Amino acid sequence: MNGDLSPRAKQVLANAGQKYPQIKTGADIEVPSGFANAYDSVYVIAEALKLAGAYDRTKLRDAMFKVKYEGIVAKYDPAFVKGTQERMDGITTDYYKMQAFYNGMLMPVAATPT
Repeated sequence: MNGDLSPRAKQVLANAGQKYPQIKTGADIEVPSGFANAYDSVYVIAEALKLAGAYDRTKLRDAMFKVKYEGIVAKYDPAFVKGTQERMDGITTDYYKMQAFYNGMLMPVAATPT
């Protein structure tokens, strides 16, 4: 929730600001990456529950391998790949961003002046 945001991430931040008026920018969220990851996680789980069709542990696990979801951190297509250790993490290294503080805000290094 820092640096240049997608339209969806901007909307999520605006919604958070409506519920919590002290949030005006991404700098007002203590751990913006954790906020965004948690947001996506909830939706990945919700999509898996829809696919599973029941609150059954095995069905839910199996559905996690079918989830396709456009998140604010990453595109989960699918969220996980069975049998591939590297893809048992929903976020691939393509989405990792080196970050640094700039003017008191944690931002992707690419978004800070050199």
